[in-house]
Amino acid sequence: EDKDKMTLGLTHGAQIRPRGDHSQLENLAIEKKYNIIVSGHTHKEEIFLTDKGILLINPGSVTGAWSFVASSIPSFIELNVNESTKEIVVDLIQIDKRSREIIALKSKYFFQDNRITDFLI
Repeated sequence: EDKDKMTLGLTHGAQIRPRGDHSQLENLAIEKKYNIIVSGHTHKEEIFLTDKGILLINPGSVTGAWSFVASSIPSFIELNVNESTKEIVVDLIQIDKRSREIIALKSKYFFQDNRITDFLI
């Protein structure tokens, strides 16, 4: 197992019940050997770092589509990985429906020893 190789997985998430369950997404990532897993199905935007160092990302819904757990805020994610520095930057972009203002929330992480940690400045 290469501790310097970061792996990204994608899943719609329909197999996860209840929708968006962190422990099930984390278990799926561990089973598939993903360090980052991008999932959907909830339409709820979320960035979550587990205690085991796995980054769970849900871009939400670019249209703000309704679901039982969704925020109804139009959103998407931009993910940037710098392979040489092992820095991960996740930008969560949200659009305020009333003002049409674009809100960007930035999260930074670091990959080392097969784990993702918060990027401390």
